Amino acid sequence: SPQAGAPDAPNPDEPDARQADAPVDTLFENAAATQDDPPAANPDTADADAASTAALDEIALREEIDQCWHLNLSMNFRDGSPREKFFVTYLPPGTRLWRRVTISIDYRKCLPDSLEADVYSLHYKKDKVARVYAVIRASLPAIGWYDEVTNLKIETVKGRLNVHVTRDVNEIIAYPPLALFANLTTASGFLTVPEPDLHFMSHLSGFVYKVSVPDHGIYVKKDIPGPDSTDEFVYEANALHDLRACPNIATIAGLVLDAEAAVVKGLLIGYAPRGALVDILDDARRSALPWSRRVRWARDIVRGVAALHGGGFVQGDLTLSNVVVDAQDRALIIDVNRRGCPLGWEPPELVDKIRAGVRVGLFIGVRTDLWQLGMCLWAIGVGCAEPERVEQPFEEEVPEWYKEIVGKCLSREPRERVEAAELFRMFPPDIPDEGTDAKITPPQWVPASLPPPPVTYQPQDDDEGSIELESRAYDPDADEDPLLSIGGGTLDGPAHSNVRSVTGGMGDVLFSGLGGFAAHGIEHVDSGFYERSLSVGNENEHEGI
Repeated sequence: SPQAGAPDAPNPDEPDARQADAPVDTLFENAAATQDDPPAANPDTADADAASTAALDEIALREEIDQCWHLNLSMNFRDGSPREKFFVTYLPPGTRLWRRVTISIDYRKCLPDSLEADVYSLHYKKDKVARVYAVIRASLPAIGWYDEVTNLKIETVKGRLNVHVTRDVNEIIAYPPLALFANLTTASGFLTVPEPDLHFMSHLSGFVYKVSVPDHGIYVKKDIPGPDSTDEFVYEANALHDLRACPNIATIAGLVLDAEAAVVKGLLIGYAPRGALVDILDDARRSALPWSRRVRWARDIVRGVAALHGGGFVQGDLTLSNVVVDAQDRALIIDVNRRGCPLGWEPPELVDKIRAGVRVGLFIGVRTDLWQLGMCLWAIGVGCAEPERVEQPFEEEVPEWYKEIVGKCLSREPRERVEAAELFRMFPPDIPDEGTDAKITPPQWVPASLPPPPVTYQPQDDDEGSIELESRAYDPDADEDPLLSIGGGTLDGPAHSNVRSVTGGMGDVLFSGLGGFAAHGIEHVDSGFYERSLSVGNENEHEGI
């Protein structure tokens, strides 16, 4: 993953680096050899003039890019210098390879009419990497790619485009061994699929793809984003496996392995064809969604959160982007990895900590999930795709019982936020399920594996010591909450210490009764949680990471 403030490529003088200073049409065959050089490219593939970009019309080029050149992430640097680093997955046409690529561009000394100047003039990140591909596509077959991550540094010198090819040592992932997931792979029907056996269908977002598995069907492939996210990946795989009986948590279908079937590179998750709830709400702005449909989704999300918390897990990033809708019109929670909320979704108790520069990753827990649940429910109630950006009251037709549920989530005092299991029982019993006239029978979930580990209470203020609390499976009919809140502390699962600096985003989002949210800008955030998801190759990137 990108290291804020770090160099945008490995030092070319390092022993494992490979650098070429030559025009783009000849540079790859002139690269200086080193002991760890990648295999030599086939010289026959370098003569790609007949298929050059000039011979392609714009539509054909765009279709080619959509199939083989996928922007995962873009990064700007904390020092504010005009540089960018792009993270791309390259699927060479005619192969089953998935290559990780980073592209580094320094605009500080770019020449007029250079590729750097051209890219700098573009607004959208996706257009920038597409322009790079259009210029260098004919030479891509001549690159000797590294097995881990290949960095392409773009530089125009004296009017001639040069591409420096190195191994990006900052982005090499230590993939977890398959043996680490032995508790998952013994489940009946669980898939373990080597990456070359997958059929790419489309890029969904970030490091997430729609793929097909021969003889099994269509799934979502979710890759490990970077070297500092393997713990989150293991956490998510186990959470989805343990909660697989819950109908409102994304289904884990299997693991994606390397070609040798030795290490795990990604997850296979059930595909939800109706997409993310944020997109559904955004698309419906001109034609309001019926209340009956929205309230089903709201109930589904609450049931999913109750299952998560009852199983000893937290979501950590519960936003409308992390709720999808399946073919049965059920809302499913995805991305269960304690990454931390994006700017604008943080609860009020974290605002002062963020302003003070405290790493807040340890404070992500059940109570922060409940705040974000309230924001999701509020957005569903008003039909708003961006609750963090607006100030808007509930419409009069929203039932009072629904307003009460939202209010219980959005209490400014964390200890007053009501557990999701209790919130679920506040929904009327006659809400139809899955878009039909069937009535809901609250399901009883049994732990799918061993009970989760105890959750440690993190003392605050005048509290002393720590208290071990037992995690229990969620039972919506139980008389007591599955997890307890004591004093002013938070209940947290595994701690992560990934730190990112973010500038210029939305922050300090406050809830005012049932009247909406008021957003106040925070110029600098050192959040302590993983901010990679803010920039995933779409039109809504947050810069400054």
